[in-house]
Amino acid sequence: MNAEELDLARRVARWAVVAGAASVALIWASDFGDPAWRCEADPVIVAEGDTLDSIVRGRCSGDANGALDAAYDSYGAVVYPGQVVWLPAREGCAVRIVAGDAYEDC
Repeated sequence: MNAEELDLARRVARWAVVAGAASVALIWASDFGDPAWRCEADPVIVAEGDTLDSIVRGRCSGDANGALDAAYDSYGAVVYPGQVVWLPAREGCAVRIVAGDAYEDC
């Protein structure tokens, strides 16, 4: 390998390292950005005619489908009048109901 080829190889290697580091930084930053959705943290008492879908869409912003999936994980598809529903505050959180008390794991 002559000096020009060696210099070119070093430049390419440097750019590969810079591009790789930039890619890692972008991926890392996207994982820690704003969540795709947020919900009001107050409990909701289900009224006659309410569905989990209507509760989520009325109390959450952003990706309502993602929030609805999280609520389904906690409550299933059916809620009943008088039932207390706690929605996760944001993406990445889950609500656990233990002996009638709600705990949020984020």
